[in-house]
Amino acid sequence: MQRRRERFTIIKVWKIYKNIVPNDIGLKFYDSSRRGPIAIVPPLSKVSNSGRNSQYGGSFHVKGAKLWNSIPKELRSLSKMNLFKNALTTYMKTTPDEPPISGCTRANNNSLLDWTTTVVRGRSA
Repeated sequence: MQRRRERFTIIKVWKIYKNIVPNDIGLKFYDSSRRGPIAIVPPLSKVSNSGRNSQYGGSFHVKGAKLWNSIPKELRSLSKMNLFKNALTTYMKTTPDEPPISGCTRANNNSLLDWTTTVVRGRSA
């Protein structure tokens, strides 16, 4: 279920970026010549308490921007929805999908964000 939710979130951010759906959350983007289209992750207020910190990290605005930025720039630059969805599915199949098992310790919580961080840092999962 987690991967399905993350896929849906990335597709929704792509639709916002392409102006297919309203950007009612105020998600902002900029184009980088090196990294392609990047979503701006809103800053966390310095006076937030721990409850607000967890709400911040789980919000669509933050999680969507981070997931969007974690996929390859070639995917983010695709202009047709069916091409984007197919390429996203292919990309997601290349990352391990190991949902948590009750009573077992995991290296991460199986989010694409965790797997891309693990790969970028060169650690094996």
